[in-house]
Formats: sequence, C-alpha cells, structure tokens
Amino acid sequence: MIPARAVTSFTDRITFFEQNTRLAIEDFSEPTNSFAFPGPLDASTSNAEINPGDISNGFSIDTVPAFADNLFLGVPPLGGRLTNTIGNNNQLTTLRFDFAGLDVTAFGLDVYGFGGSTNISVEVFCATGLIVAATINMASAASPSFFGVVAESSSVSRIELTRNDFNSFINVYGIHFGPFGIIGDSGSILSKPAVSPAPDAVVLRWTSENGVTYSVDRANAATGDVYVETTNGLASTPPLNTFTVNTVSIPSSNFRIRAQVDP
Repeated sequence: MIPARAVTSFTDRITFFEQNTRLAIEDFSEPTNSFAFPGPLDASTSNAEINPGDISNGFSIDTVPAFADNLFLGVPPLGGRLTNTIGNNNQLTTLRFDFAGLDVTAFGLDVYGFGGSTNISVEVFCATGLIVAATINMASAASPSFFGVVAESSSVSRIELTRNDFNSFINVYGIHFGPFGIIGDSGSILSKPAVSPAPDAVVLRWTSENGVTYSVDRANAATGDVYVETTNGLASTPPLNTFTVNTVSIPSSNFRIRAQVDP
C-alpha cells in the first residue's frame, strides 16, 4: 500500500476487499460474443450484444482519442480470458473510465496487457485534478494485476489506463466501485436496472470476496423514508453476490444490505 494525500493505493486484492465491502461491480457479463464497437460504453449503449441498462448508470468507458470501433469486449476463451473483458481497440489510445454523479471513494480492478512488453500506466482523478499516478505490471490473462484506490476525502471522477507502445492493448476484467469502508446495518449500495424482467426489477450486485455472508435487507422509495421489505433474509455466499429484486411498488430504489454471520 502506498499512502499519499489521504489516498491509499492497493496492489493486493485480498487486503483491498477485506477493507472495502460496499462496492458495486461492473463485470461486462452480458455479451456472449467478442466484438469491437464505438464508445462510449454506458447505460444507454445499444448494439448486438449490449442493451440499454446493462451498464451501471453514471459509469462510462471510452478511449482518448476516440475513433470508430475504439472499444473491444472480449469473451472467453479468446486470448486465454477467464471472463469477459473490456479494453481499447487501438494500442496507442488511453482507456478511460468516468464516474458521473456517483459516490466513488474506492475502486478496484483486475487488468492485464495484451501484446508488447510495456507495463500499464494508471492515473486517477478527482474533480480538482490528479490524485494518484502508478505503474501496473502488464501481467497476463491467466494472472492479471490488481489495482485499487481508496480516496477518503475525494470522490473519484475518472481513471485513465495507458500503454504507449505499438501493438500493446489493455484489458480489464471488471471494476468494483462505490463508497469505501465496511458495510454496516444501514450502508447504502449501488444498484442498476435489469433488462429482464423489466421494468419492475433491479439487479443488485456488490463486492465481498471474503468474510461474512450478506442479505438484501430493504429498499426505500424516493418519495419518502418509508421502507418496503423486499427479499429480507435471502442470503448469498461470496463472491456470488447477485440478486434480482422485484420493485413494482418502489418507483425509484436505493437498496440497503445487512451483514449476517456465516452459518
């Protein structure tokens, strides 16, 4: 860990997730075929493999500079991938992740370089400028590098990944993001709309790869502080933390989860 300016960087996956369990995950799991497509990739993206709502609201991915078919979504077993990845489709571009209107004071991602021999440069920004600059080992599809950041006093606005070398691409397996810290009885959690069974369902995903089991506790309506019990007591053992919750009676939902002791 490298502390600087109230910001802590992590290269150890286990340590990061032990300290941060309030995170949503975007794992690009919906596509079943590898393909190149134009950015940005966000909640409004609609193409042969991605539907509107597949990507978390407020989260977007693009390259700098942008061009036709600048993003590549890879599906295993292509290139030895373990799960789906998102990456740049031109080796001389920066892969950029943006967070708009989200409380992102922590994020963690699994990343590797394809082709070439250069490592990956990462820069993390808040609204006022650069807060972290680091270099990540290019690693491999079978054994990716991990990089995480906790920024206790600043919300992360964007992340930039670069490999300035010919024939050197960047691939990200998935990104966990949200508020830093350990989930508690009333910790809020990010959620994203589900494509099916729309419109009355929300897919709830979060990060906890170690430790206790979690359950969906409550969802509250945006019209007030009235709590509606949804699937209280339905538990999931890490890391399979995905529920589909019927929200027909909740116009706009903010899910909360409750920690339970492992049986």
